[in-house]
Amino acid sequence: MSYLVSLNGSFTTRPYSVIARPFITVAVVLLAWQLAWTFKLIPNNGFPSVVQTIGAFWDLLTTPFAKKTLIAHIGDSMLRWSLGVALAVMVGICFGACLAWFPRFRLLTQPIFEFVRYLPPLAWAPLALIILGPSLKAEIFIVFVGALPPVIINTWIGLTNVDSMLFDAGRTLGATSRRILLTIALPAATLNILTGIRVAIANGWAALIGSELIGAQSGLGFIIINSQTAARPAHILAGMLIIGAIGMSIDFMFRKLTRRATHWQGTSL
Repeated sequence: MSYLVSLNGSFTTRPYSVIARPFITVAVVLLAWQLAWTFKLIPNNGFPSVVQTIGAFWDLLTTPFAKKTLIAHIGDSMLRWSLGVALAVMVGICFGACLAWFPRFRLLTQPIFEFVRYLPPLAWAPLALIILGPSLKAEIFIVFVGALPPVIINTWIGLTNVDSMLFDAGRTLGATSRRILLTIALPAATLNILTGIRVAIANGWAALIGSELIGAQSGLGFIIINSQTAARPAHILAGMLIIGAIGMSIDFMFRKLTRRATHWQGTSL
């Protein structure tokens, strides 16, 4: 590793060495995985090697799976996820704001919310499939119920923890309760709300893959469950790696896009 000497005499790493570290880590993991498989430290009959997994990924990339390309399957998954999460964000912010801002509304709805939020998203899947069938609506609904709770909770907490002095200042200047909510409370709770959305993104992605394992006719979860039926473990693992890589990329882009929105608070996600 190379170093640079700063003006105060201390050593600092070059930027490219920081960028290279994740790739070095991945390379070490892949090497350990392949060696463990070669020397039979992991069961060869069910767990694929690195070479087999790469081959399966190339096969998915170049050969249509259930008459659709890998890109088409990813596109179907992204569509279901984005619609479900977008709906959860809109409903969650409104519901969380009402819980924090209106005591009577909180008194009436909090017990129901506390009950519903402990139901796993996949618990809704059989009912959604019966009512809506194996359709886009059913998959969006499962993503929605998985992504909704963290948005509600973090919006609620964020608004509750806003400094009351800001509210007093707004009332002194003649602002109405609605104006205080929209122009003071919600902006002050931005970091909490964005944290809830970040968790919702991850929960929604996990719920989507679960819904596709049950009833979808396309998507990444569909690839995994059909590869299980066909006894193709390398394709299963390749699908899992694609799911993880996409999820990590979505989280990275979200943090980059929201950095400016939280910069004024002196912190970021």
